[in-house]
Amino acid sequence: MGDLLGYAAELGLDVHTFREDLHRHVHANRVQRDTISTTVIRGCRSRTSTT
Repeated sequence: MGDLLGYAAELGLDVHTFREDLHRHVHANRVQRDTISTTVIRGCRSRTSTT
């Protein structure tokens, strides 16, 4: 987690808030939703044929 906090600091984010959000899983639902969407998109692409 140290690397993530370092990256947050480099980007100028509020590291305290960033750390608290990580611990509270504030964005977990969005990450899960985006992961599922990406998996579905990749699955659709793998079933398409190329010409």
